[in-house]
Amino acid sequence: MGVYNATYTQPEGGTTHLHVDDEDIESYSYSAHTEDGTAEAGKDYTEATYSGSGTAPVNIDVGSLDDDVWEGPKPETFFIKGSADIVSEDDDGNLVSEHWTGTLTFEIDDHEDKPKISIGSVLSEGSPVALEISATHPCTEPYTIHVHIDDSAAPFEQTDFNVEMPAFETQAHITLVPKLDQFPVEPSSYTISATADAFGESLDVSSGQVDLSGIVVSITASKEHVEEGSNGTGETLTYTIDRTGPTDKALVVNYRFEDTFFSAGGSERARATVDLHGVFNPQDNIIIEAGSKSVDLKFETFGDNVPELNVPVGISMVASPKYSIGTGIATITIDNDDGGQTFDNTMRGVFKSVIDAAYPSHAALPSNEKAFISESWGAVLDIRDAYPHLLSLRDADYYLQEIKFLQDAPILKAPLDAFFSAILALGYDLDKAAGTKIYETLMGNDNPNNPQTPAGGAAFALRGIVDFFTDGWKAYLPASTFAATGVQGYEVTALDAPADNFSFPSFDTILIRSSATVFPLATFNSPLGQLVRVDDFPAVMPGKSLLVDLDGGPATLSDVSEILVAGIKSGDYHLEAGDDTFVAFAGSHHVDAGTGSDQIALGDGGGEARGGAGDDLIFGGKGVDVAIFEGGRSDYKASLESDGFIAIADSRPLAPDGTDRILGVDFLRFADGAFSVADLFPTSTCPVIDRPGTQDGSASTNDTLTAPAYHNTFFVSEEGVSGKDRITNFGKDDVFASSKALFDSNGDGIITFGTNKVLDLDGPDAGLDTVSFDGLDAKKGLRFLGEGCEDVFVYATATVRPKGALEGKLGDDALAGDNPDAKANTFFFDTALDLNLGHDKITNFGGKDILVTTTKLFDSNNDGKIGFGSNHLLDLSGGVGGPGDPGLPGEVDNVDIKNATGNAVTTLEFDGQVDHSGVNYYVYSGIGSAAGLGDLLFA
Repeated sequence: MGVYNATYTQPEGGTTHLHVDDEDIESYSYSAHTEDGTAEAGKDYTEATYSGSGTAPVNIDVGSLDDDVWEGPKPETFFIKGSADIVSEDDDGNLVSEHWTGTLTFEIDDHEDKPKISIGSVLSEGSPVALEISATHPCTEPYTIHVHIDDSAAPFEQTDFNVEMPAFETQAHITLVPKLDQFPVEPSSYTISATADAFGESLDVSSGQVDLSGIVVSITASKEHVEEGSNGTGETLTYTIDRTGPTDKALVVNYRFEDTFFSAGGSERARATVDLHGVFNPQDNIIIEAGSKSVDLKFETFGDNVPELNVPVGISMVASPKYSIGTGIATITIDNDDGGQTFDNTMRGVFKSVIDAAYPSHAALPSNEKAFISESWGAVLDIRDAYPHLLSLRDADYYLQEIKFLQDAPILKAPLDAFFSAILALGYDLDKAAGTKIYETLMGNDNPNNPQTPAGGAAFALRGIVDFFTDGWKAYLPASTFAATGVQGYEVTALDAPADNFSFPSFDTILIRSSATVFPLATFNSPLGQLVRVDDFPAVMPGKSLLVDLDGGPATLSDVSEILVAGIKSGDYHLEAGDDTFVAFAGSHHVDAGTGSDQIALGDGGGEARGGAGDDLIFGGKGVDVAIFEGGRSDYKASLESDGFIAIADSRPLAPDGTDRILGVDFLRFADGAFSVADLFPTSTCPVIDRPGTQDGSASTNDTLTAPAYHNTFFVSEEGVSGKDRITNFGKDDVFASSKALFDSNGDGIITFGTNKVLDLDGPDAGLDTVSFDGLDAKKGLRFLGEGCEDVFVYATATVRPKGALEGKLGDDALAGDNPDAKANTFFFDTALDLNLGHDKITNFGGKDILVTTTKLFDSNNDGKIGFGSNHLLDLSGGVGGPGDPGLPGEVDNVDIKNATGNAVTTLEFDGQVDHSGVNYYVYSGIGSAAGLGDLLFA
């Protein structure tokens, strides 16, 4: 018996030819078949069975199959196993019979290259995305591909993946989930790399790219023009704010009214020439809900039948760390559809005077359902928007400019505007020269040879009243005749019928109480009403009355149906029934408003006001003012409202005193004693760190803390065991607070983490209570900001502070530049944290210095110049995004800035915005200085 074994190598897809032809073989018979080795029949080679007999030569073709699968670096094998009986002739000519068995081994040489792996590029809008991974050809075995995003700080929930490529497959994928809380403002690209090996050999991998489009918000207007309408609601102004980027979570977007359209403080009248329903803030926000790509801002016009100019209403987007701005402004013009010129008898001038006299710098002015009150706020704020410099003038020039504004207006709304501007002058102790200057302006210098110098305030006021009334009539009546009767005043001799396009204010009677005998005030009848000087007011007013009291003293009035104005002297007034309005200037007054919903404005000399039954408004003046209530202190509940008013609600059965709203009042007097208003809501001088959405990891468990998508506070108490906690979305506008100061090895205020890249709360590398921060560079760590109200220690991301910057932290900080101005200093305020940074001071602020914030400072007229308030302090605007968070000026307090000579800096110029590592920086410098964006440096 013989055994035959041999090995043959053939290429993939090739054929091996076996041929046996021996002249000594007399006969044969054979049987053989193929068997798998590492190769597989039907996939790698052709399965076959071979047999034959006789004397002819043996021919066997053995074929392997071709494919595009990589079988690895070693050849695959298969076999032919069989046996044969052979009769042959030996050398002597004798026939010999032999039985052979054997195995023929075939090695298939795979000519395929190793597969090459490629990572697909994808554009992501923020939702989870399947990223494709491809191989040029399959492999006979499964293998693992390790995929990673090169930037470890990339805003994805996961940046490293292991994905298995199945045997004989060429496609796999991973799911990328962007972190919505850290979704980039601007479009960003990230490189994705990978490594892989199969059969112990490394495979070639080409990198891919993922692009995040960024969140972009734009605003558009539904139309260019709308009609104002009349007698109530007109058309709707619709502005649509659209967004790109992910919609998995809600997005808070900020907007503001452009130019001087909006009158700050809230009013149903947004501008003197445009009426809108509703109460607005000059800057506000609105939410684009999760799953939505847009939101509409809608405002209703209010038709008032008053001739007005067409006015554009522009709304612009306000920057935020959460998005960038595409189309930033949209405008709709309200077209006036009222013809002719008419007076508007709504007491606008009265309340303009009240606010000017009592609250020259108050920004949070209230609105009221009564039309004439809201119209009044509109008038006040119109003048302030148009002439902001008037706010700093408290002398005769102030009144002259204000009166001139009213006189030069294209449409003088009412002579009463000017009339009450004259009365307003009584509220200040003007010297003789100032009084003469105003008087001559009011009188138009009608007698230059004998200028009218008033002997007293009463004479001045009376003369001004008549003059303004007559001037008002002269402006609109074509042929009125007024005859001056010398120094003693005016006597009305004739009054023509009004023009068709003119309507007078509709008082039945105008009464002036004055004992002055400087001139006799004529009594006459007119469409305006009967104007009468009296020695005392009658107890019951004749219909709708206007009263001007220049004498003071006691007065009992049963029906003051519209308005009572008190002049320079003190007085006691009992108004009894009706919805009354009382306005006082100088002097001290005691007012008992009786029943009805009343408005009471006390004078500069202090006074007392009893609102009585009904819901009343009570305004205090410059003196000490007291609001009086019938019940005891415990019978009333006080609440602070968003517009600055304090509501005092009667909680007794049937609430006999109603709910009164007070502003500028100093004391509340109840049946059981007087209480200071300041004690109702004691203010804290330390910053409040705890806020809506605060995440607390103080429990002994291992907590995972995830906060909403805006500035947040993460708190961990170091009293006891807090466990190993993880913060999943620590943003650059978030703060970390602890009950004890963190270990600071070198005392530089920078807290770096241990070798384990976690914060050890119990000391360096203690490892008992720890916190890990997703999204924070552990090597750079946290910076110390100071202590908050709750006896906590507060920290924020260290890399946010610019290189070399002097930072205004929590509390009242004193920062100083160099003197002389030899180097550039950066004064930094991280306002996006939305924490109260205190009342800070900067000295030696020079021409090379910059001031940097992380929210944009409020620019009232958008001219790139930031004017300080009348207190010469820079109001810092806070961050936005939290519940009910408007990001208003002064929200994170203010800064007092002095230059090298000690003089106050009251204006800065905006140099521009720098976006760095996901943070928006806003750069400001002195007016005309060479400092700017190039001076902002980062480590």
